[in-house]
Amino acid sequence: MCAADAPPHTHSVFDEFWEAYPRTRNREATERVFAEALQAGAEPSAIIAGAKGYAAENADNGRQYIAFSDNWLRNRRWLDYAPQEGKPKADAAAFWASAVTAGKFIPQSAIQPHLAREIIARRLATPAQLKAVGVEV
Repeated sequence: MCAADAPPHTHSVFDEFWEAYPRTRNREATERVFAEALQAGAEPSAIIAGAKGYAAENADNGRQYIAFSDNWLRNRRWLDYAPQEGKPKADAAAFWASAVTAGKFIPQSAIQPHLAREIIARRLATPAQLKAVGVEV
């Protein structure tokens, strides 16, 4: 596919994807795969929302564990972040906070630092409650 074949007006939405995605490489190749996804019927907003979700999910991970932008698009990974029809999205923070406040057993690796920060920010549990079950805050 050459640049002339790219859908019109992909630059501004591609720029938004490029800014949101946590590990970019080879802008030209990534933009080409992005344009191919749009031509195949993908919604730009779904791709961008997926990129933002992926970035948030991997905020505490090392770069070596994050997929490169072109590979992520090629593998249609934004679909992993699409809302499920008729199925509410799981709320990990609420789930683990209810276990913490109920004094239930929490596996040591269950609550990662970013999740602990979210639990505290949403006031689902206090730092003291998290520390009491062995979560580093």
